[in-house]
Amino acid sequence: MKYFLKLHHYIAFLVIAFLIMVMIYLLWSRFYGIQMNAGTIFFRIILNVTVLIILFQVFIGLLLMNSYFFSLSKNEIIQILKQEKTRFKFIEHPIMMMIGFFIFIFFYKKLYQKGQITNTILFLFFLSVLTIMIRFPFNL
Repeated sequence: MKYFLKLHHYIAFLVIAFLIMVMIYLLWSRFYGIQMNAGTIFFRIILNVTVLIILFQVFIGLLLMNSYFFSLSKNEIIQILKQEKTRFKFIEHPIMMMIGFFIFIFFYKKLYQKGQITNTILFLFFLSVLTIMIRFPFNL
């Protein structure tokens, strides 16, 4: 599991890089009025790769979380909830990442339904990025 933890850690920075690329494109196209059509194939590829990387990241996180929690007893789980650092690592971080992932998938679905970048779509994207960045463990 040690290697999965390192993989999970490094893929997180890849996710951030792709989110920054999507953010730049969304802001650029919103301010300059570029519509999503066949001319933006690069954006579609970047967005689809971002979704796949985030999905892979969540899958590895769920593997790590399940392997850890199945090895604990009831008293150890209560001790995790009492300690701030371990609670952040094993409770708050996974829950916020899952919420950010679901908001990102909702943004992705809305973007492809409407075919254009609206204020609602921008709000959903920035909400997902904010949710992910709030509980991102930069100090690991």
